[in-house]
Amino acid sequence: MGQGLRLLHVDHDVIGIVGVLFDLAVVLYCSRVFRGRGETRDSARRLGQMTATARSSRGLGVLFAVIAGFGILGFLFLELIGRARVDVVGDVAGLVLWLALAVLYLRSGALLRSREAGDPHPDAADSPPPAKGLATP
Repeated sequence: MGQGLRLLHVDHDVIGIVGVLFDLAVVLYCSRVFRGRGETRDSARRLGQMTATARSSRGLGVLFAVIAGFGILGFLFLELIGRARVDVVGDVAGLVLWLALAVLYLRSGALLRSREAGDPHPDAADSPPPAKGLATP
């Protein structure tokens, strides 16, 4: 996609932002389409649910937070040694993407943990009910 935008002489910063937005859209789409063990294809996930279990949401959230943390350390290191960044806008947009994914997945883990514990959730009125016959691990 980036190469096609370069052929159209689109600004480098715009290409970075469009790429990050595309990546975010793909992750959100895949989190809605792909199902975990015990989930049926026809059952809709509740609003804010990124994975099938709280554990997998927390694990992915921590992974994305660690990646974002390494990105921040990379920025700080390059600033300390005085090296200029070539693609600052694209890199910052990518860092925002990793942070957003970390927040989405960690929030999903917290929501799923409260649902697994049987606690009511404020988004429950906006969410479709879970599919019948699904066992939780």
